[in-house]
Amino acid sequence: MNKVIASTLATAIVIGLSACAGNGAKDDMAMESGGNDSAQYQIQLKAAEAAYAKVDAIGNAWVFTADFIEEAKKAAEENKFDAAIKLLTQAKFQSDMAYKQGEEQKQAGPVLF
Repeated sequence: MNKVIASTLATAIVIGLSACAGNGAKDDMAMESGGNDSAQYQIQLKAAEAAYAKVDAIGNAWVFTADFIEEAKKAAEENKFDAAIKLLTQAKFQSDMAYKQGEEQKQAGPVLF
């Protein structure tokens, strides 16, 4: 039973942290690209797509992550790079957390009482 509670608690923490994802990655990208929104978007898009491909390969991608990437592409087409970057930051964070969750729970199985 303790494993079930620990797993549930870990999942709740990850979901809570995903809601708190900040703009630290955006600030780092601004320094790398000189502040150009289009260049920042391209860097973040590559990072988000790579992280998503990695988690998708192990079959543990979260439900809305791909939607965030698609929404970001649409926002970028409308030159809304700030919104696109925020969506991509969220997508990358979710992919990273989903990968971590998948790795941590590889050995998970049914709990028999």
